[in-house]
Amino acid sequence: MNKVAILMTATRPKTLIASLSPVCIGTSIAYYYGYFEFLIFFSCILTGLFIQIGTNLANDYFDFKKGADTSERIGPKRVMQSGLMSPQEMQISIVIAFILASIFCSYLIMIGGTPIALLLTIAILLGIGYTAGPFPLAYLGLGDLFVIVFFGMIATAATTYLFMGRFYIEILLIGLIPGFLSTSLLAINKLRDINTDRKANKKTLPVRFGEKFGKFEYCFMIIAAHIIPIFLYLYFEYRIEILYCLATLIPAVPLMKKVIKIKHSHEYNEIFPKTSLIIILFTLFFCISLIII
Repeated sequence: MNKVAILMTATRPKTLIASLSPVCIGTSIAYYYGYFEFLIFFSCILTGLFIQIGTNLANDYFDFKKGADTSERIGPKRVMQSGLMSPQEMQISIVIAFILASIFCSYLIMIGGTPIALLLTIAILLGIGYTAGPFPLAYLGLGDLFVIVFFGMIATAATTYLFMGRFYIEILLIGLIPGFLSTSLLAINKLRDINTDRKANKKTLPVRFGEKFGKFEYCFMIIAAHIIPIFLYLYFEYRIEILYCLATLIPAVPLMKKVIKIKHSHEYNEIFPKTSLIIILFTLFFCISLIII
């Protein structure tokens, strides 16, 4: 495997919809209200993408250093644990990812000012602090809250603010959609890694409260995300076409049933890409309902 392929593996491509979804949803809301500028959209996409890549690389590095990623791991390959990248190479990659995020965010800072610069700084610090530092979020069971807030509500609200220059209250509600869906991906990871996480003292929610709780969390996040469009239609007078995204319940329901019945950790591996596909489809249906129809 060459260096480019190794680096691509380390970025965890199947997870990157978590940073793309809130930007696309936030952009579609702005477009719905009559605002759009391609350069803002382009900059938001790349800023969010490299913040997540930097976070994923830092996660790979620090989970290995803390002993959470070992030879017992049954999930997708981690490059540090596999010896495919040296610690120095990974450190450089992390720094480059966050520098690129900062470069692409520079245009957004020109538009949004100090609040956007502050959000960028916090996002980078928490991206590293997700698995590093004296109080790593993932090891304290706070990773879920981080994803809901930053990869959901804040990312969506910041995107619409950059387009519109003002804030609508329902944006926080809408931001819960990508936040909840991305947390469902996180839940699958935690369910799969529950045994190795427990040995590494990584106190994720399934480690703290058990596998049944993790399965409940997965189902709750998907169901809750699908309820929000109903509220938008009933209480915020969005067009009825926004309910088209409920069609993703067709593949989601059997997937939730399968998760509930899983008995062996390795079975979660096939759930992850299917959950990622649900997020992609939901995002597409939501955006199309506001932009094209």
